[in-house]
Amino acid sequence: HMICVDNDREQVVSNVLEFLGFDPAQARRPARARGEVPMTEEAVAAVVNEYLQALTSGQFEALFPLLEPGVRWRHQGEHPLAGSYDDRDAVIGMFAKLEAIAGKTVRIAITAPPRIEGATAQIDVSASSVMNGEARHSQGTQTLRMRNGRICADQHRVEIDTGDVVAFEPKATEGDQNFGQ
Repeated sequence: HMICVDNDREQVVSNVLEFLGFDPAQARRPARARGEVPMTEEAVAAVVNEYLQALTSGQFEALFPLLEPGVRWRHQGEHPLAGSYDDRDAVIGMFAKLEAIAGKTVRIAITAPPRIEGATAQIDVSASSVMNGEARHSQGTQTLRMRNGRICADQHRVEIDTGDVVAFEPKATEGDQNFGQ
């Protein structure tokens, strides 16, 4: 008799079944259909504010719990992080890649108050870093979609992306305040 108290029960069951020679996919229960719980504008603003605090402070690990496990994250453009990330683990991997190629040089600022409409927020973002020895500066718009109190989708569209050396020092601006409160 084995009791497993773990957040990754399905993974543990899968590993045990595989060890015993069974196909774990055959034993998996179909995912339950989850209804979408509508979010108020205040609830959306709270998620956005928490996300922006983590993003602009460089505490990226603080934003991971805000992401749905099946989040869809899209970075458009030609920069080193461009691509599609199809779940929370992939997004965490993207931030790990950012840490590996830019270290502590990443600076992100919000250049205008977020625009919230329904469960969607558009955010104007400015970023600078040194990636692989090359100074980079970009500006763009990040569109977040929320569902059930979490971020379920992100699309980041880069409008300006330069390899030029840019002096960028974050300062206390509206991006550091809690919008929507």
